[in-house]
Amino acid sequence: MIFDSRPIGIFDSGIGGLTILNELIKILPEERFVYLADTDHMPYGNKSSKTIIKYSLECASSLLEQNIKCLVVACHTASAYAFEELERQLPIPVIGMIQPSFTSLMQATKNLHVAILGTEGTIHSNIYQTLIRKNYPKATIFPIACPRLALLIEKGKIDDSYIQPLIKVYLRPLQNTCIDTALLACTHYPILRQIFQKELGKEVTLIDPAKACAQAVKNQLKIHSYFCQ
Repeated sequence: MIFDSRPIGIFDSGIGGLTILNELIKILPEERFVYLADTDHMPYGNKSSKTIIKYSLECASSLLEQNIKCLVVACHTASAYAFEELERQLPIPVIGMIQPSFTSLMQATKNLHVAILGTEGTIHSNIYQTLIRKNYPKATIFPIACPRLALLIEKGKIDDSYIQPLIKVYLRPLQNTCIDTALLACTHYPILRQIFQKELGKEVTLIDPAKACAQAVKNQLKIHSYFCQ
């Protein structure tokens, strides 16, 4: 088996996908990466599905010009709306956030009471809710949209005194619930992990699917014989 030296392409609306890139570098140190941050159109979370698909295809086209061997959609909202179209149109493997995130979440929960913390777009897509109900019909799901967080992170406004009150408001519907696990369903949110954990309490397991996504990429490379390990 000959090593394929073409890079792996990754895109997100901004810096959130760097949390995925960081894990990819750890698990695949021999690989090269090309990262595209679509900051011109950031955030994706408040856009229509048609617009998100358009932007995602444009990002993919730009990365294909870099001769990438696979594409990582390091954005939950883009994965929710554009993954199938990207998979249909691209001549290379496409890895999104949804399946690795879903698997990580449901492996972690013990009581099937889970929260999904994401952008408006991701929550309104119902993609996680549908997937969970299909496979775990007894699960209780609390989908929570946190519409301003990704943009504030992009602007560097992550001071506790500003962000924490906002997160407290977003998480208010989770008070007096029995959730034991919460999915950080936006690649920006792990940057605020400590604040989320403080508000939810230490008894709630927070799921950052970056490692699971990186492992999914590695598995795809093996399937397609793109590297020799």
